[in-house]
Amino acid sequence: LLRRLLLFQDVRRVIERSERMAGKLSGFVFSTVSELCGEGRRRIEVEDPSSYGFQPPQLLESLALLLLQLTGAESVRAALRVREAAPNYENFLRVLRSSSSLSDSQIRSLLSLLPSS
Repeated sequence: LLRRLLLFQDVRRVIERSERMAGKLSGFVFSTVSELCGEGRRRIEVEDPSSYGFQPPQLLESLALLLLQLTGAESVRAALRVREAAPNYENFLRVLRSSSSLSDSQIRSLLSLLPSS
């Protein structure tokens, strides 16, 4: 799903038009970052990760690339900030800094979009 969204040229325009889509995207971001970067991340067990293509750092990088396409979308920013308890975005950014191909400027752009924990 993330790869399809990344390939879709007008993803920002579509999501900006629909508050519902922005809300769904923020829910996806919230749950993915919570699971892969939160307290329970060490307890995630996948029996055969390679058969599922389960690679958390790559999943987080794809999520970051999607968010970078949406950095100017106010509806996404607002939807992300509505969540009562922000997941551990610091861990998310730390993983991206250590294991992704994102530049420092891309990570700074993400910081402007994500709410503070």
